[in-house]
Amino acid sequence: MIQVVGKPTFQEYKAVFSSSSPEEYSSWILGKPHSEKKRRVLELTLLSRPLVNKEIAYYQLAQPDESFATLLTQKLPKAQKFSTTFKWYTYESANHFYVDFAHPSVFGGGFRGFGNVQEETLFCEFPALPELAFATRDQPIHASKANDPTPFIIPNLKREVVLRDLYGQALEQIALNDIPSRIEKLDPQKESTVNIIGMAAIHWAGDENHYQLHDLKYLLKAAYLGFYGAKQLAPNATVHTAPWGCGVFLNSEKTITVIQTLAAVMAEVDLVFEGLGNPSNPNYTTEFIDGAKKLVMGKSSAEEVFQAILENQERDRSWAPKTA
Repeated sequence: MIQVVGKPTFQEYKAVFSSSSPEEYSSWILGKPHSEKKRRVLELTLLSRPLVNKEIAYYQLAQPDESFATLLTQKLPKAQKFSTTFKWYTYESANHFYVDFAHPSVFGGGFRGFGNVQEETLFCEFPALPELAFATRDQPIHASKANDPTPFIIPNLKREVVLRDLYGQALEQIALNDIPSRIEKLDPQKESTVNIIGMAAIHWAGDENHYQLHDLKYLLKAAYLGFYGAKQLAPNATVHTAPWGCGVFLNSEKTITVIQTLAAVMAEVDLVFEGLGNPSNPNYTTEFIDGAKKLVMGKSSAEEVFQAILENQERDRSWAPKTA
């Protein structure tokens, strides 16, 4: 087991959502510029359900750089269980943890605006998340503060809606009248209870970039803290993830896969890589995930894994951040 010197802080918070003013909540949900089609999605998902008073718990993690640095030279634990699936975030595994590709400073990303990718979909499918965002709007939850990762965990959530084939630009490419047929309402009582880990990756500008050592440390710290939090809540935690930050944030699927593999080994959680077979992520394959595990377990410390990533980047541009 890796020895955590100066353990991460793992703080629980509670926010109260009040249903006393549905008009105020509706105005807030629709208060950002958005397209007509996005408005229809918000109306059919978040604004078509009864509101009830509730207390929503969440956790936030942080760790000083000095104590995190001590982990990087320690001998890595044995490998955890890794698996893959072609499915994409079905949330069918009760009590498992699912990674939210979080915006660093805007809780929920652009779910009220034009955004329509992983985090925004999550917030439409789990209405408790926008309710938490509303309840904490005066003191928002951030996944990163002053360029230092502060992942959050929101436990005990149930999916209430499924958005089908509305991801990214697909929403704007269909007719307005077709949107209701793409939204499936679920019975929350029949859905699994799951937990969400919000982690913010680096957002690259899209010009010629290379990972530097401090970038890899940031990414590992974000993933490690998120996975560490899962371990505190569930000793046998299983985390589901995918190419975190590899879409509009332009990170490398290869580097991110190795970083998340390393974080899972350090935090001693099992990891499920989801969404294999997506043509938009050609470097995210079962073969590469197997290779990532071998790379990590072939090294004695996180520092050695970092060095391998940087050396691979020099030889192969696919290990570097993407250009727009």
